[in-house]
Amino acid sequence: MENVSIYDVIRSLSIKRKVYVKWRFNLWRQLDKVPANEEELLLKMKVKSLDSFREWENSEQFKHITSLVLQMNQGKDLEEIYIKVKERVNNDPQPKDVELMLKLQKEINEHYREAQKYFQGE
Repeated sequence: MENVSIYDVIRSLSIKRKVYVKWRFNLWRQLDKVPANEEELLLKMKVKSLDSFREWENSEQFKHITSLVLQMNQGKDLEEIYIKVKERVNNDPQPKDVELMLKLQKEINEHYREAQKYFQGE
């Protein structure tokens, strides 16, 4: 089973949805001209409102896009948690801190697997 990245999914979206997802999750690449605010986003997308995109956020497709973004950010988040847990363990060891980190990791991985299945079936 080949993994699907968020950038693979973004490439498959319409131009306006690509821009919206990049804006919504701050996934801009270095060469992208980043809209400074919502007004600039509307101009870039050549639309009058974001209502249809906000409605799209309730779709199964967008839910799975969110899962891919969360999984992508998991490494950074786990690093931040690890640093905090390590500080706590060094100062006042609490097994529940480590247990919480492992539960969070398991939950994100479950969502990631579901998103992989969804996008491989498209």
